[in-house]
Amino acid sequence: MKDFAVFCPKALAGIGKVPDTVSDRCIPIHLVRKKKAERVQRFRKREVNVELLVANLRWHAQKGEVIETLRNGRAELNEISDRQNDIAEPLIVIADIAGGDWPAKARRSVIELCTAEEEENVNIRLLADIRIVFEERAADRISTDDLLHALVALDTDAPWPSWWGSDLQHDNLRGPAQKLRRRLKQFDLSSKTIRMPDEATARGYMRAEFEPVWERYLCG
Repeated sequence: MKDFAVFCPKALAGIGKVPDTVSDRCIPIHLVRKKKAERVQRFRKREVNVELLVANLRWHAQKGEVIETLRNGRAELNEISDRQNDIAEPLIVIADIAGGDWPAKARRSVIELCTAEEEENVNIRLLADIRIVFEERAADRISTDDLLHALVALDTDAPWPSWWGSDLQHDNLRGPAQKLRRRLKQFDLSSKTIRMPDEATARGYMRAEFEPVWERYLCG
């Protein structure tokens, strides 16, 4: 029997949710979908001096002191799991070698990337379910009260009923409304006083403000 060293770092890309068995062994980097009106600078490989980049990396990798530092380097962050620490440690050690503000940047970035994934997935799900509510009602506006009740009533496996159902049953709108507002704040969405079709006013949301956010974050 012979052991083979088969490890090498990999970059995986995909659309939608990555399987848990893969995602919890990765450092997740979520890309924001570009809107049609946005313009970004294109990356062209032919314009990059790949040979020089590879030569510089090879030169550093062959330096004895660098190899020794990488081999003996240690980094541990209390904010992330043991597995995430194992994955991120080589990158943090490389940042420590680079010096300057890279050590702090690397630690801050790893913590944000590793801890934000679950929360971000829930908030994206919230956006999708709010779109369902607007489409089912064919409405251009909705009060916060109606939106919360509609989310709780959706026949899905989303957490809204367990989060807000009890409060709404006891006519406690304030708590759920605040939590909804905090989750939508990351998308620069906020409730406001709106005039309803019956001419009454209420705190609520306009569909027009959601549409560019749906375009950016939701597929289809």
